[in-house]
Amino acid sequence: MDQSLREMRDTFASGRTRSVKWRKTQLEAIIEMVKDNEDKMCDVLFQDLGKHSTEAFRDELGFVMRSATTALNCLDKWVVPKKVRTLYYAHI
Repeated sequence: MDQSLREMRDTFASGRTRSVKWRKTQLEAIIEMVKDNEDKMCDVLFQDLGKHSTEAFRDELGFVMRSATTALNCLDKWVVPKKVRTLYYAHI
């Protein structure tokens, strides 16, 4: 775990991130995966938690799909660099 954490921190510090295209592909894949496996996921949620399929979709699957869809639709806007004003605090 320490090695993984170091690698993640090193990658973050390097400024390298995945492309917007890659991220969109991943979000699209999440949406398709949920759509393609909705019945199976609802069955599992019923077996594990006793959730009716309507409740499972509303609370679990629909939430994931809405979140992924929102991210997909907003990603271009979210990745635009913004200048922000920073405050300077002198060390006393």
